Amino acid sequence: MVEFKGVITAIVTPLTGQDKLDVDALEELVHFQTKHEVNGFFVSGTMGEGIILNLDTRKKLLEKTLEFTGTKAFIIFHAGSARIKEAMDLISYAVDLGVDAVAAFPPIYYPYDKEALVDYYIQVSSLHDVPFFIYNIPPRTGINIGIELVKRIIEKSSNVVGIKDSSGDIKNTVKYLSIENFTVLMGSDTLSLPGLMIGCRGVVSALSNIVPELFVQMYKLLQLKKNNEAYQIYKRILKLKEILSKYPYIASYKAALSIRGLQIKNIVNKPLRSLNAEEIESLKREIAKILKDLTR
Repeated sequence: MVEFKGVITAIVTPLTGQDKLDVDALEELVHFQTKHEVNGFFVSGTMGEGIILNLDTRKKLLEKTLEFTGTKAFIIFHAGSARIKEAMDLISYAVDLGVDAVAAFPPIYYPYDKEALVDYYIQVSSLHDVPFFIYNIPPRTGINIGIELVKRIIEKSSNVVGIKDSSGDIKNTVKYLSIENFTVLMGSDTLSLPGLMIGCRGVVSALSNIVPELFVQMYKLLQLKKNNEAYQIYKRILKLKEILSKYPYIASYKAALSIRGLQIKNIVNKPLRSLNAEEIESLKREIAKILKDLTR
């Protein structure tokens, strides 16, 4: 059985154009991550632009990530969609490829009540015998999947093994941690260190695309109870987060990867916006100090 723990990169999706996967850049990015010993990948999630990629691109993204990763890291594939049929199609495809686990955020846009949400998660999680993670990200979906709802879901589906909590509310995370035999993954870079310190098994990180070594070092130091040293790394992570938040979402992460020397193009799926030349130069200046002692 796979242990879903450690540093899990919410991997970006390199593109050559709209809905066109950059396979060569993806291979380079996966190898960059595994070289720095990340434990897993969260594929086709928020940072991977999954919600605005077409189904064929999401499928190819998973196929190639599995191919390039091999046995070096586990993969959790996010199959969330506003349409349950699409989510189930993606889950079935992922299981056929041999993915380690799947995940899904709740259906979006309409004000679904608790009964509808429970039914949704029972249907998608029970479709196949594969570990399933609830993806709680209320800032994006408008739905907070509270602990009572989680308990109802896991009572009816043995496949639901954990939750990726991207609520940004540590009180929420603490409640999930009270559930026995349940894996809680911190889905907020800002709360990465606090989350790990209170008991989260791992952190699903967007920033680890850019600085995987910092997250791996922080995680290892925490395992050794070297909390102060871990905190020093965490401060660098917070500074990087602060800088990137000034620029267009997701595109800033791809630009930062390019600044690190990876062949990631300044392309995001519309309606997201790429950085302009002036923004790229500004970002390069701002993150230079954080990246100064890091090598490819």
